[in-house]
Amino acid sequence: MDFLYLKSNRQHKTAAASFRPFTASNNAQLQRFLESTVLNTNQPLLHSHITQLYHLKRVPGVRFIATQITTFFRSSNSFNRYLNMSGYSMFTHGEALEFLTNQLGVADVQDRLSWDRRTLLDEITTNLQIRLPFTNLGLMSIERDERRRPTLGEIKRDVLSGKGGLCYHLNVANFYILKALGFNVLLASAAIPVWKTHIIVYVHNVEKTGDTFLAEAGVGYPTFRAICLDHDDTPTFRDSFLEYKYIKRDGKLLRLHRQGDQGGGRSLKSVCIDGWWVVYTADLKGTSNIEEFYPKFDQMYIYHLQAQDPLITQFHAVFRLVQFPEKRAVIISNQKLILEKDNGLLETEVLEDGDDAILRAVRRYFPAIPEDMATRALANWRRTLQA
Repeated sequence: MDFLYLKSNRQHKTAAASFRPFTASNNAQLQRFLESTVLNTNQPLLHSHITQLYHLKRVPGVRFIATQITTFFRSSNSFNRYLNMSGYSMFTHGEALEFLTNQLGVADVQDRLSWDRRTLLDEITTNLQIRLPFTNLGLMSIERDERRRPTLGEIKRDVLSGKGGLCYHLNVANFYILKALGFNVLLASAAIPVWKTHIIVYVHNVEKTGDTFLAEAGVGYPTFRAICLDHDDTPTFRDSFLEYKYIKRDGKLLRLHRQGDQGGGRSLKSVCIDGWWVVYTADLKGTSNIEEFYPKFDQMYIYHLQAQDPLITQFHAVFRLVQFPEKRAVIISNQKLILEKDNGLLETEVLEDGDDAILRAVRRYFPAIPEDMATRALANWRRTLQA
């Protein structure tokens, strides 16, 4: 099904040409083709590609055929076998152990699974933030009309290479790493009051049967522990520059910030509770099926869908990197370099020498980011400012 792996407008047109023989007048031929394809393809990302194809409205004929494909799969007996992502594994057990040991620096993972699960979960969650950047450069480095939700294979590639990504990279990868280790994990939908799209990871039965922890490694704020959610209010935590906690209210989980919060993205829609700012709200129930999040993140990543509601995300209009080496914040936000000092406070420097200064800062503080990716992302961000 390589023709469904769409990376460029040229490939979009090639795909459309491949589908052109299957018109409304020969559905039987289409069905035979699809049956043959499904029965001979063990491709867990197939539905992801179909969804992306379905949204390509600007390519003549593609929307119709994508609808036919989706309808076929939804009615096919093979659908659950091939396309239900609840059983999908991004990492094998061995791959997860190797990544955690060699790239995240987590020691004795296999042994600790039997006697030290809580602190192991803390360390995995923390080290993802220490070793990988929260960044939108992967998105911004792609031309605007070619942006799309990354496949699970691309998420794995970017995490293993150290390039990191947004919540859909970092928290989804964490979900599959923990799943590969045997943790009982679920994904849940969340929303930031200004920006609508976030995804989080719940981990169940960590220390005892029935307990629940939040493993938050992809929000761009320090969270150097797994958060126990067995009570309605957590203690107040202080990690890096930030004071935060979680509470349960009205059937939702709320992340709250107080001291150290920079107020990025504050608007009239932001909510303050007893001096604490609500940073995101999340569903308390989760799912093991990543497919359920595809429409939401299609809206975030596909530019023309995001443009219909700009409050879905800010990440088509900023240049952002955040990481916590040695548990200290290093942030590039557009033309600002923000560093955490010894006293836990943030110090901001405006990079006044233009793009060269920004790229030098990326090379110095985020060496895993390929220079060509940073250069493309910066150029696209500049064009966004001029639009």
